[in-house]
This record gives sequence, structure tokens and C-alpha cells, in this order.
Amino acid sequence: MEPDSDDEEELQQSNSASDSDDEEELQQSNSVSDSDDEAELQQSNSVSDSDDEAELQQFKSASYSDDEEDQEDLFEPEPEPEATVVLTDREVFDCPICLDQLFTPVFQCENGHIVCSSCCSKLKRKCPFCNMRIDIRCRGLEKFLQSINILCKFAHNGCTKTMPYSKKIEHEQVCQHVTCFCPYPSCSFACSPSLLYSHFGVHHELSTTRFTYNTTFSVSVEINQKQIFLQERHGSVVFILHHEVQQHGRAFYVDCVGLSTLKDMFAYHLTAESVDMDTYVTLKSVPEVHTELPKHTFLKKYLTVPSAFAGDNGILSLSVCITKDDPAALEVQEGERGRGLHDHDAHKVLKVVLNNPGALDCSICHKPLWTPVFQCESAHLACSSCHSELKGEFSFCGYNYNRCRGLEKVIESIGKISCKYAKFGCKETQPYNEKIKHDKDCPCATCFCPHCTHHHVPLLVLTRTCTFTLGSNMQLTSPDSATGLHFLFV
Repeated sequence: MEPDSDDEEELQQSNSASDSDDEEELQQSNSVSDSDDEAELQQSNSVSDSDDEAELQQFKSASYSDDEEDQEDLFEPEPEPEATVVLTDREVFDCPICLDQLFTPVFQCENGHIVCSSCCSKLKRKCPFCNMRIDIRCRGLEKFLQSINILCKFAHNGCTKTMPYSKKIEHEQVCQHVTCFCPYPSCSFACSPSLLYSHFGVHHELSTTRFTYNTTFSVSVEINQKQIFLQERHGSVVFILHHEVQQHGRAFYVDCVGLSTLKDMFAYHLTAESVDMDTYVTLKSVPEVHTELPKHTFLKKYLTVPSAFAGDNGILSLSVCITKDDPAALEVQEGERGRGLHDHDAHKVLKVVLNNPGALDCSICHKPLWTPVFQCESAHLACSSCHSELKGEFSFCGYNYNRCRGLEKVIESIGKISCKYAKFGCKETQPYNEKIKHDKDCPCATCFCPHCTHHHVPLLVLTRTCTFTLGSNMQLTSPDSATGLHFLFV
């Protein structure tokens, strides 16, 4: 019986050891597996959190960038303020002596009478109005002239160009809308070249001979006929064949009414034959171009045709050929044909754009100037009030003040001036002497943003664009129903 007992104990020990080893192996395996799973889970969560945070940062960055871009767009720097000024005196910028346009330098005597530099030299610096010496520069008027853009003088014919004052004459010499006068006797019609062509074809059709460029055509000229009007079928220039009976025969030449820039574009060829066709005379020349047909004697270049070339009835047959060298040069002018006048009253007033409205402000108190106006040699301007306080001497430069009558004349001729807040939507114009009152009460007046302190915008724009930037301790209310005002609580 004892051997069985020993065997049973050994078996139990063996099973116990085996179970213990299996359990340890299982626990060890589970521990390793759990550790690996936890590590993988932590790594996965860490990657996921890192990705989410990166996406969030990217989203925030994009949002802030968009907000900054929007804010930049809303507060782009505004252009320099401008003012539209309507002057009732169209000759306010003309020299009172020669009547030509004034340009820098402009001179004046001690009494403020102005003259251009050319007249100043011709007058030997002696004023023709008061005999005082002309030795003062009219700096106030010069400053104003340098600060303006001006409409073309042919705006009433449809020209919409504006240019610096110094470029005005240069533009008007080549303007496509220059005023041309109808050459037909007793007709007072005046307009742009293209409209003149249309007018002539409608109102003087029976007195006009139609032709084609670069093609020879014949005209019959009676002995008492002084002018024959010619129109190209598809052009926009009116030609005039002039005829005069002279002692040695009959003289002919051609000129035209149109743009001065067309002068070298045309040529004409005149030929006359004798009755028996065995003799002929010819002339090839270039026509003069005028905006208004001058009342002058015959030109040096003309064709003289012997009287014997005419028939018994005095009618002379003349061959004419008008050539055009540059067919494309009339495209702009022809494109304007048929348009009406854009502004019938534009020639009654003078409109200018003042690029620097400060040119009409006192250099001391910065209020709009009114007569009398005083200036120093450094172009500082003073109103009468500031001039009295300074006792005639400017504290910045030490120069004495003189009356600036040239600028006074400009100020007195201002009929209307645009609001200083025009760029913010104000469409009002007012007399110059009411400008301060209007600017003070203008609903489009600028207000300073409490957040963007470097900007000033209309209050309506401020409430629309800047409320999201107010601090946590600030609140901008809706407009009051009675006054339309906004209130800022801090």
C-alpha cells in the first residue's frame, strides 16, 4: 500500500507544478499582450490627438488669416481727397493783358494785379493798371494751378478727358472734339468735326459735290461761283474748292474744315484743259486745314486757269483728285459721327478737379479761405483773421504778406464745390461760402474707429465692419431710431 501512496504524491506534485507553470506562462502572455495593446492604443491616441491638434491649428490659422485679409480689404488706404470745383468765370485763368492761358510763373504788382511771365517782360515789370512795379510772384494762384485737373474746353462737344492744367493746351490742340464752324455762307452752326460733316450732308446737301478719295472727278465752275463744297462719301471732312476771277485768269485752290492734325494727310491735284483740248494746266498741293474758314486773300499756291479755257457761257470744267495718305487716321473721328452733344451747358462754366483741397485753405487756421487772401513769398496763405493776428508777418518764414488777388478772383468765381466726404458717398455740392456748414452736418462725415485707431471711416461702415474687433469691455449699440447715432459702451 505504501508504493501507491508515493506514486499518488508524485503525480499530484507533477500536476501542481505543471499547472503552476501553465498559469505563469498564461499570466506572462496576458501581461505582455495587455502591455502591447496599451502601448499601441496610447500611440494611436497620441497620433490621433496630434493630427487633430494640427488640423485645429491649421484651421485657426486659416481663419485668422482670412479675417486679417478681410480686414485689410475693408481698410485699404483711401486715395488722396479730391474736390470738384465749378467756376462761373471761364476766363479766370487767363492773363488780363494778352488773354492767353496763365502758366507758372505768374506775377503780380503790390496791388495784386496779375500778368503772365511773357507780358511781365514786355511791360518791363510796370503794371498797366496802377503803374506799380511787377516784382511779386503770385504763389497762391500758382499753387492752385498746380493742384488741379481740368476738363477739356470742348467738353460741350462730347470730350470727357481731364488732364493736369499744364497739359490743357497740348491736349486741346489734338482733341477730336474741337469746335469747327460751318463754312457755308450765313450758317452759324458750330460743333465737333464729325457732327459738322453730318450737318453739312443734311442741311447743305444740294450745295455739295460727293466724291471718293484717290479718284478723279469733274466739277463745272460758273464765273460768279466763289466756293464749291466737297464731301467724301465715307469720310468726315468738308473740303472747299475756292474760285476767284483775277486779271490774268481764274484762280483755284482747296482747303478744308476739320482737325489740325489732318494737315499732312491730304493732297489735291487740279487740272484744267483748253476748249480744243490741246493745252492743259495743273497744280498739285496740300490743303490748309482750319476749324473756322478764314476770311483771307488767296494763298500763294493756287492754280491760274486762262479765261479762254472756259466756254462761251463762262463755265469752266475742272478735274479734281483728292488723295488721302493714311486711311486709318480718320477712324477715331469717323467713329464719333452721329453722336449728340454731351453737355450743352459745359461751355458756360469751368469745371476743375482739385487734387489738393488744401490749396484753398488758410495755412495757419486751416479753414477755407475767403477774400481777402494774403500770401508770402514761400506760398503760405493766410485768411484776413490770421493776417490781422500775425500783424502781416508769417511766424514760420518771416516773410511779409501781400494780397493774392489772383486766388481771390478764383474763389469769387466758385459757383459750387463738392463735399469733402464725396469719396464716402456724399453727392451734394454747395456754394463755397456754405462749405464749412455742410461738412459739419454731412451724414457721410468720417468717424474714428475705437479699435483701428489709424483708420477713419464713415460710421455706417464702422458698424458694419469693425464690431467683431471690439474688446470684451466694449459694446457698440444699434443706431438710435430718433437720431441715427451709435453709442459705444466701455
